[in-house]
Amino acid sequence: MGIAGLNGSGKSTLLRVVGGIVKPDAGTVLIEGKEQELGSPRDSIQNGIALVHQELSLAPSLTPLQNIFLGHEYTRHSLLDWHRMREDAEEILSRLGVRIDLDAKTKELGIADQQLVEIGKALSLHSKIICLDEPTSALNEAEVERLFSCVKSLRTEGKSIIFVSHNINEFATLCEELVVLVGGRVGSRFSREMMEPELIADALFAGTQRDRMSVRSSVESKEPLLRLVNIKTRLLRDLSLTVRRGEVLGLYGLLGSGVEELPLALFGLRKHSGKVELEGQDLSIRRPSQATEHGIAYIPPDRRVQGLFTERSIAYNTSILTLDELSKRGILEVWKERRRVKEALSDMQVVYRDTDQRVKELSGGNQQKVLVGKWLTIQPKVIVAHEAFRGIDVVTKDYLKRYFRKLAGSGIGVMLISTELEEIIDACDRILVVKDGVMAAEFSDESFHAADILLAAS
Repeated sequence: MGIAGLNGSGKSTLLRVVGGIVKPDAGTVLIEGKEQELGSPRDSIQNGIALVHQELSLAPSLTPLQNIFLGHEYTRHSLLDWHRMREDAEEILSRLGVRIDLDAKTKELGIADQQLVEIGKALSLHSKIICLDEPTSALNEAEVERLFSCVKSLRTEGKSIIFVSHNINEFATLCEELVVLVGGRVGSRFSREMMEPELIADALFAGTQRDRMSVRSSVESKEPLLRLVNIKTRLLRDLSLTVRRGEVLGLYGLLGSGVEELPLALFGLRKHSGKVELEGQDLSIRRPSQATEHGIAYIPPDRRVQGLFTERSIAYNTSILTLDELSKRGILEVWKERRRVKEALSDMQVVYRDTDQRVKELSGGNQQKVLVGKWLTIQPKVIVAHEAFRGIDVVTKDYLKRYFRKLAGSGIGVMLISTELEEIIDACDRILVVKDGVMAAEFSDESFHAADILLAAS
């Protein structure tokens, strides 16, 4: 059975309930007609349920053989029975129709093989129900076909499969039935005969679209500010695009499309080939400091890990990029720093006690505002924001959308990259769709239709 839904529709929560990670507030779970209480992951495993997460849970330094039986090793006379475990592992992989070196380090395997090791682990537990959460997001076409072949063979053995994906084209290939979640409820059901991508796309957005809150950027310009030509990385293939001065450009793609590598390449965090041109000047960016010097600001997707020093003060985080400007003969001029910090925080409407307050004490929305304010201190020419609206309240989302448009109105180029299609539609003047590492489609403000954009990405 397939499960589809937009971000926030409840897919992950549902899988966590089935996996015994989250206890439901109400309702019942029936397994083979009998009511079961899944109060822990162990309860789920004992009831024959295996959850294969999108973020794999394998121990990378162990071998596939060790991972398959981790936590339920065979023993004989109080010693590990490696001979029996190897025989069973080989038999499991044979059933899946794959060959994997059981003695290699798991971290040396490709993602596709690691996922098959996860499935092998589920089979070693004699699981009857296997839940696959976004299993194809990091796989190429050949790897997807191999995974689907393995899943189909499991189905012939009588295993039940719960398959979650953002790629609506995959459901008809693999699933007998599809459930579409909308706002935490079942919005639609599809049989295999009904699984047309257009119908699924329409069902995904049923009742969720609203009038655009933000208004179009005030600067009407065709002048190219940033040009990327034939950019290639591990996932991107000859990707070219232009950010116009004064516009908010959206980039949308499913997980694994390669869209997530573009900001890393542009900011010198990922090796790449191709041409980067800013205001008509060719740039060579091989490290973040070079990007910053040229006026390129990067707002990463995880503010706590990648964007902020949460244990340090608001002042430290806000001024860290401009310490040279705020110092004289190597000594920080505190009065300059405080003025710069207060200006940035005031402009971003950050709610805080004082500038010495630690960032981790702020709400998620105020942390995100501090992160944006930090980058504005360099007076950027281009802002690249990756998942800028993730994990923040609606009020802050709306504020940031308006603020990005304000920045665009001042002549700054803004590029918003997200897997949340509704937010991209609401915030941008133009949307480019990335699929399989290349530009697949372009949509102007007048042609924003969520289902069409999703179909272009799938």
